[in-house]
Amino acid sequence: MDIRFYDFDLNLLHILPQWSYKIGYTSCNVQQDFNGNGSFEIVFADEILKTVVEQNQNELFVKWGDFQGFLTGYQWSDTECHLYGMHLNGLLKNYVVPADEAEGEKNAEQLILSTVNIVNTDAPWLTMPAEQGFTETISYPKNNYTPLDAWLTELLNQFGWGYEIKIDFESKVFSFALKKPSENGLMLSTNNLNAHTFVTTYDNKTLARGGWYVVDVEKVRKKVDEEGNVVEDETGQPIMETVTEKEWRYISNGAHGLHRRDVVLTATTDKEALNELKTFTATADVTCETESIQCGVDYNIGDIIRVQNGVGVTVKKLVSAVNWWQEQSYNEKPILTEVVLDD
Repeated sequence: MDIRFYDFDLNLLHILPQWSYKIGYTSCNVQQDFNGNGSFEIVFADEILKTVVEQNQNELFVKWGDFQGFLTGYQWSDTECHLYGMHLNGLLKNYVVPADEAEGEKNAEQLILSTVNIVNTDAPWLTMPAEQGFTETISYPKNNYTPLDAWLTELLNQFGWGYEIKIDFESKVFSFALKKPSENGLMLSTNNLNAHTFVTTYDNKTLARGGWYVVDVEKVRKKVDEEGNVVEDETGQPIMETVTEKEWRYISNGAHGLHRRDVVLTATTDKEALNELKTFTATADVTCETESIQCGVDYNIGDIIRVQNGVGVTVKKLVSAVNWWQEQSYNEKPILTEVVLDD
């Protein structure tokens, strides 16, 4: 596959010669995430490309097969030239989401699209999609200014969703897409000759059955002065005031004794605490090495597939990323993680 480089106006600057020790690229390793920035590293031996990079070091896109990314740095040595970067999803790291402490429930899709749309404040470079009608709601206040990529990844993790930025190089258009996982009939198993080296693990270190969390509670009480005396009005009645106090609360499934497993939660509302406690579960997992499957043909990033070990234990897995690399031979590996299901 050709490795192509473009400037920020999407003009083709250079096509790196095919794999070669003397001229071309000697290795290429890229990763695209379902919900994240991804990465790439290219090692090459091409003096023309060195010049292109030095002249466009802060404004360079790269395309290798279906992977699209942008340059974040380079390293020259006497023997090798390295390029480093991210998938296009990482462009959102360049923007900041202002603080917003509103705690009301909002439609998650509308919140995400409207927030990502802030990148159009200076120039409408990113095309936003029409709403798909997602019905999930969320209360997602934030006390601090936050990088847009971190804000988006954290919010999407709560639903198990993903996103993708991509370029249509012919029309010179960037587009944003919000994605939900989708079921795929693919089964990875020894019998299907598409997986090997199965490992089954179980871990309960993160299991919890109860949790403590602190919330802000408004209480009405008698007003007191600095010396602790109750302040009264002209009629001699105590003046009442509303104050906000911290209150610790506890939720549990009723387990006690040796079966009790408590944690301290970061949640600040009852609903957040309930959702957070659900994440403290024991993990049972099946992993494997894949073979003879291809992204875009047998599966896609964001697909939910099944993995079955040699004794018939089957688990569902999310294709949360794909790693492609070439060093003499071309290889790819889907990165499989736990499926997050909407409640």
